[in-house]
Amino acid sequence: MHLAKMALFDQDGKLFGVVHVIDAGVFFFFLAVVTTVLVYLYAPPTFHEQEEAFFQIYFVSDEYSQPFPYAMAQDTFIPGTELVSPQGSHLTITNVTFTHIFWPSSNVNFIVTLNGTLEKGSDGQYLFNSYQIAPGKMLLLQINHSYFTGTVQRVNFTHTTTTKIITIALNSMPSNITIGDKIYNSFGQEEGFVVSTIYNRSIFILNLTVDVYDDIVLFHENPLYPLQPFSFKTQNEDYSADIIYITKEDLP
Repeated sequence: MHLAKMALFDQDGKLFGVVHVIDAGVFFFFLAVVTTVLVYLYAPPTFHEQEEAFFQIYFVSDEYSQPFPYAMAQDTFIPGTELVSPQGSHLTITNVTFTHIFWPSSNVNFIVTLNGTLEKGSDGQYLFNSYQIAPGKMLLLQINHSYFTGTVQRVNFTHTTTTKIITIALNSMPSNITIGDKIYNSFGQEEGFVVSTIYNRSIFILNLTVDVYDDIVLFHENPLYPLQPFSFKTQNEDYSADIIYITKEDLP
């Protein structure tokens, strides 16, 4: 008994006498395209494009992260330094500035502005360790075999400094403030001075250099509005007060 041999292509050009070879080619090409698209959507490439961005972070010490003192931050965040996450993401720092902040309810006293090269995802979000670099997001950095948890404050923001005249009422009396006293931040940098005092030295008028982020006026990262609490430091003492009035116009 002999078995009949089946030809791969018949005389009509059909594969095994069933499917035309051109139709089969079109089908497999379409299948390959669909598979490639699905793989890209549900398993995006590991490598992302790099883009220069700038953002601000601050560090809070807790049970998961060690304290990050300002002196150490100065030695860590240096242009040209490459920071690495525990999972291997890289952040190359190109420029750094430090800003004093005062949040009485936390142990944070500085914020870092970093210009650096970041990964950028397919949705346009900046990434580090596959997590978004966005306001309020946590950032885990490995520095000298230690881990530090940072929180993103702002990304690609507009920033200027200006001068405002602010009228304040001290919360406690008496005070040792005199006209002409300079006002400093925790870094020892001068930020303004006392212009005058009224009402038996309970009300003071200050000339201050303040930050403006995206049209919001801030001093030590605290918004400046009437009736808002206000803290400042002279050479000899720290003071707390309430804001009475702030000039709308910027001084030259």
